[in-house]
Amino acid sequence: MQPRQETRSPILWRVQVRAESGLRSFGHMIDLSAGGCCIEVADKPPRIRSRILVRPDGLDGFAAQVQWVRGRQFGAAFDRPIYGPVLDHFVRKHAALAPYVSLDTLG
Repeated sequence: MQPRQETRSPILWRVQVRAESGLRSFGHMIDLSAGGCCIEVADKPPRIRSRILVRPDGLDGFAAQVQWVRGRQFGAAFDRPIYGPVLDHFVRKHAALAPYVSLDTLG
């Protein structure tokens, strides 16, 4: 794993994660950059280096690879970076206004 090249912006955006096996899990994207994101899922996260499709509410999805896993959180590197103005729009629309709260407290 290479060190992160960009700062991630805190957000809170509901996502569906589909693994190569077809298994789906749900959770929240808690930070985002052009090249990747951090997601916390309600169930078991995908394995490191596995290929996934990250589908935020309202979008088709981003192909990615899992870079790290800690508990129910994991980092994903997108296959193609998000275009700057589009990234800015996503961050403005889904900005986390309060410090991140674990899924356990979101219900």
